[in-house]
Amino acid sequence: MFEGEGLEESGKSGGWGKGRASCKEEGGERGLFVKLREGCEEYDMDGVEEVVKELEKNEYDEDAELVTWIREMVDMSKLGDVAKRLKEF
Repeated sequence: MFEGEGLEESGKSGGWGKGRASCKEEGGERGLFVKLREGCEEYDMDGVEEVVKELEKNEYDEDAELVTWIREMVDMSKLGDVAKRLKEF
C-alpha cells in the first residue's frame, strides 16, 4: 500500500470514510484511539500493540473495518499513517 492508501481506496468506506468506530462497550474507546495516536506519533511499538489488542477485544456496531485497517497498518509498521488517520480523536 502507498502512503495514505486505506479502506476508502480499497472500496471499503466504513471505517476509513467515517473515522469513528462505534463500540458496543460504552466509554473508553475514544481514549484508546487517543492513546493509540500518541503511541504511533512516538513510535512506541509496545504501547501501540497493547492498545490495538485492547481495541480488538471490543465488539463494534459499525465501522469495525477501522480496527482491522489499524491492525494491518501496525503489522506493516505504518504508524505514521495510523497517527495521521486518528488526528481527529
